[in-house]
Amino acid sequence: MLKFATIGLEEIECVLCMGSLICQYVHIVFATKGRMPLLTYDLLKPIFESIKTIVSEMGLSVVAINGVSDHVHILIRMDQNHLLSDVVRDIKRSTSALVRRNTEFPFKWQRHYAAFSVSANAVPCVIRYIHNQQQHHNEIDSLGELSHIANLAGEEVPFDLLE
Repeated sequence: MLKFATIGLEEIECVLCMGSLICQYVHIVFATKGRMPLLTYDLLKPIFESIKTIVSEMGLSVVAINGVSDHVHILIRMDQNHLLSDVVRDIKRSTSALVRRNTEFPFKWQRHYAAFSVSANAVPCVIRYIHNQQQHHNEIDSLGELSHIANLAGEEVPFDLLE
């Protein structure tokens, strides 16, 4: 791990691997099936711990994580050895099993997810955004939030993410 830069109070980490410098951050958002508000604080805490463990075991880093009753936000520092789709698949598979073991309802995540690349200088802003999820959702619902993030990236939300 190479400390690349300090922006404000946040250190930006990059991976130096076989002569390549990788500094890739991805903001991932995924929701419960049908956007059902099933994620209580008592469920979110072990879900977050599980996600941190899964990501760490892959050799990646969770930079920020938070969520509300129907979706989760994760900022991950990626490397060149992992496909984002595999990372998200493994996170969702493991945490679905965790929730099903600890509750009586047949929990599932939505099949799709959103992912946005984050430049190094935007990392502190995204961290604050993720940490302030509860405050954001006092003002906007999850679909409005997703539309806003997609618009910032110059995209529209695909219909599949609205399920």
